[in-house]
Formats: sequence, structure tokens, C-alpha cells
Amino acid sequence: MEPGCASELLFGSSVCEWQGSEVAKLLDYIAESRVKKGELLFAVDGLSKFYGKDAAIEGVSFEVRAGDCVGLIGPNGGGKTTLINLILGFMPPSSGAIAFHSVLSTPTQRGLNTGIMLDIPAVPYGLSVIRYFSLEARHRQLNDSDVYRYINDFDLASKRKKSFKSLSQGWKRRVLLVCLLMLSPEFLVLDEPTNSLDIEGITWLREIIKARTQRGLTTFVSSHNHHELSQVVTRTLILKRQLRYNGDLADLAKDGGDLEKAYFRLTDDSAVQYG
Repeated sequence: MEPGCASELLFGSSVCEWQGSEVAKLLDYIAESRVKKGELLFAVDGLSKFYGKDAAIEGVSFEVRAGDCVGLIGPNGGGKTTLINLILGFMPPSSGAIAFHSVLSTPTQRGLNTGIMLDIPAVPYGLSVIRYFSLEARHRQLNDSDVYRYINDFDLASKRKKSFKSLSQGWKRRVLLVCLLMLSPEFLVLDEPTNSLDIEGITWLREIIKARTQRGLTTFVSSHNHHELSQVVTRTLILKRQLRYNGDLADLAKDGGDLEKAYFRLTDDSAVQYG
């Protein structure tokens, strides 16, 4: 890839110029998955989490295979964050199990290169963008040339000496996403990743997810943005304490005649598990 072309591509283009060919260009930055596409990555079996007598989630079961892009949607308080924390091993379940490669464990325990962006983290005061990248790169045994390649190609050069704390929320999120891309996680978990991103940033993120899927990498995205999810996910989970839907978002729209009406029908308190 010629110097400068990636920055022109990713943040300098108008939205109408984005086409499927951009995915092919992004593939230069994304390594192939070590796990064969379609192979079972992890299985969630009867997962429940109770706080006292109140269930955050109850009896949730589904599978994720290598190369899947799974979208997780549901109302606030429906258990999405709890489910993500359980998958990542940040808290123990009350009952049920999660098995990575058929072994009860967390993704990191199974040696799975995992990238996580649940929120914008608290970065030490005054830490510059370049220093943040360097620390993350060192943790993954990458060198300075990798850091500068991503900072330059993804149009972050003008921000490299700025403190992370001084950036706008949108730029903080871009920095974090580019850093995650540099680490090439086989399993990427994103919670509301489009928050604070402008239209170009959202489009760029969409193409990254598509490129990851093409490489056989796995992405798990929680979002309220149904429209964006419909353009990248291979499967959708609708969660409101219990799993209300597990399938193709397009099929859901066909079943209900209208995506929003189908969503509200499935998340109604009288709904039962679907799919």
C-alpha cells in the first residue's frame, strides 16, 4: 500500500466514495485467523446470572463460530453488558457454562488473542497517543515500526503527541479502534462502538468489521444501532433477560414485516425465546 493512501481512504473520503473495494484494501492490515473459519469458537449453555432473587440473564444458550460477526441487541437493562462480562470471564455465572474450544474457560485462558472495547478507558493523565500505542504494542511484542505504520496510515499523525485525555470522545474512540486493529485480535468484543463517531468514522468501522469477517476473525458487537448492525453482522441475538431471538436480522424483518415492530414484539414482556 502506498504511503498516505490509507489515510486518504479511511478518513479523507466522502461517504459516497466508500465501496466494497475498501474492504480489500483494509485486508492489508488484518491477519488471517489461526482458527479455521466455521470452527466452533465457543458455546454458551444455559447461562444465568442472578443478583439476589433478580435475574440479569436466565437460561441463555448459543454458539459462536470462527468468522462470525454476532450482533447483540436489546433494551437497556436487558442483560447485554452482563452477558459480555460473563463471556469475557469478568464475573462468574450463577449457573450454566461457557466453553471455548470445548473447554470451560475464558478466551484469554485458551490463548485466544482477544480485543475488548467496552468503554473509553481511563488513561493515565498526560499519556500521549504515541505512548499509549507503544505501551499496547510492547504488551503484544510489536515494534515501533508497527506503531508508526498504523498511526501514519490511519491519519493519527497529527494527534500522536497530544495527550489522550485532551482528545474529543470521537477521536478517543478512533485511537482505541486503530490500536485494536494493530493488535489483530482473533476475537473482538465491542460495546456500542459507534458512540461519538461521525459518519466517516462509522463507515470506516463498518468496513473494518467486514474485512475481519472476510479474514475469518470473530467479532461480537453490542449496539442499539440496528441499521449499522444489519450491514455487518452474520447473526443477531436479541436479549431481554432471556434470549428472544437467535438468527439472521433480515429474516427477523421478514417475519415481522418491519424490523422495529418485530423487535418490540420480541422484547415484549410476554415474549418467549425465539429461534
